Amino acid sequence: MRVQTNGGRSISAIMYSHDGVGLGHLKRNLTIASRLVHEDADANVLLVVGCPSGMLFDVPHGVDYVKLPSIAKVETNTWNPRKLRMTRERIGELRRQLLLRVVELFEPDLFLADHVPAGVWGELLPTLQALRDNPRRPKVALGLRDILDRPEIVRRTWRDDGIYDVIERYYDAVLVYGAQGVFDTAAAYGIDEVVPDRIRYCGYVSGEEPVLDRAHMRAKLKLDDGPLVVITAGGGADAFPMMEACIAALKTFDRSRCPNAMILTGALMDPSQRAELERRVDGQPVRVLGHVPDAQNYISAADLAITMGGYNTMVECVRLQKPTIVLPRKGPSAEQATRARVFGDLGLVTAVEVEVATPERLARAIRDKLAAPRVSNVSLGTNGVSEAVRHLLDGLLQNDTDRFAEIPVALEAL
Repeated sequence: MRVQTNGGRSISAIMYSHDGVGLGHLKRNLTIASRLVHEDADANVLLVVGCPSGMLFDVPHGVDYVKLPSIAKVETNTWNPRKLRMTRERIGELRRQLLLRVVELFEPDLFLADHVPAGVWGELLPTLQALRDNPRRPKVALGLRDILDRPEIVRRTWRDDGIYDVIERYYDAVLVYGAQGVFDTAAAYGIDEVVPDRIRYCGYVSGEEPVLDRAHMRAKLKLDDGPLVVITAGGGADAFPMMEACIAALKTFDRSRCPNAMILTGALMDPSQRAELERRVDGQPVRVLGHVPDAQNYISAADLAITMGGYNTMVECVRLQKPTIVLPRKGPSAEQATRARVFGDLGLVTAVEVEVATPERLARAIRDKLAAPRVSNVSLGTNGVSEAVRHLLDGLLQNDTDRFAEIPVALEAL
């Protein structure tokens, strides 16, 4: 399919991810961008990312990226510079100006922001205003994963920071990467009280990369047909406690009866932590690997996956129908614990809190899952990427010059 704007040219899009903790926001935007250029071979998509490692994944023709100076989330709604010895104010202004200049030069027909409607420190506001003032009226969309944090925290923060006004003023569509019947994101966070006609549930967004079947991947890894446990947590920046707990559990097995295990630490784990995991393996049949670009193939080869509660990895495990144990992180938000509970209630995963996951208790959960690898027949709906692209392209073929109403709002809180 070839999609054209009113000017007769193929579309161009910018997709923004602030990337304050892991790889989830970047990976989700990349998945959507890849699908978009697959739909329109003449399209151009520029990702604006904050991931400290830049782009860790293969990108198709038509997609490229610009990297912002990195930040790190330290608690709810609080970020610090990750690498540069600069104040928050200076790095915030640098990111703000870079964003604005990229949009001015690239002239997108479509702008997609992931997760943070105003950006970190309100860094998107000048860009959103410039897009709104542009006579060509680019389409502006907000993408949200299913669960953000406790509803009362999000509602209070968004109300105090003027985020509801930002959504109403600037965004043509709010894409929810989830299913309303699983978790009603719009109702939980009060979005349906502000822009009820702009909400679009897309389903869960999972990767569309080819997946090797279990037998082929095991042959590639030179594994026998014995049980395999794959332990993974996306970027891995905060995965050490979970992976440490898994190694401790595996060490309770007799050496001859311990399942093979592969630990995928991810690209963002501190090298000293990875070295400590390697030291703790201590003769068990466990391999510790860093970043692998095809984590989906390792999950495909597994008899059991163990992960944290992050969106991308959990959705991938469900898509591949793998028995899964989830050890959600405690903070800085309740996102992972909430998702683990919601998915657990549907029988899609078994949730265990890291704080109470003694080696013996976690080992028992591993044994039980390997002995009876039942998978729920609940359909989560993991074709969200095609629906997201469909909603993004909707309206680009017509002249929507009246999309924005004049909404007098005060944004001083930002």
